[in-house]
Amino acid sequence: MLSVVRTTAEWVHQNFEVAKEIDASREVWKLMDGDQVALVVGFLVPSLIGWADLWIVPGRITPGVLRKRRELMQLVQSHWPLVSAHTEGRRNLRFAQFFGFRPMGPVTIAGKMLMRCELWPPDSQ
Repeated sequence: MLSVVRTTAEWVHQNFEVAKEIDASREVWKLMDGDQVALVVGFLVPSLIGWADLWIVPGRITPGVLRKRRELMQLVQSHWPLVSAHTEGRRNLRFAQFFGFRPMGPVTIAGKMLMRCELWPPDSQ
């Protein structure tokens, strides 16, 4: 059974190796698959208007989680209608595309070349 549970950046730091930048997250959620953490997601929102930047920390991702991807992205967009993500490498880009993100073009952030991706509404996929 999948469930979404709010959590904190502090909890994420205690359980995963993540960048300090997640401390500025407006929301942090755990996607639980039974008693296992499948994904941890958070949103960096620079202003009330504009794109929310999604970050993901994978846990134990099962086929059941993958089958629910559209519902999960609808939940995300019910909170943040404009969502973007930045990926590094082909594998991460394919993962983002599987969840409904479309690549928009390369950007340089903190000296790294990343691919900016935007989440499109589920009915446009």
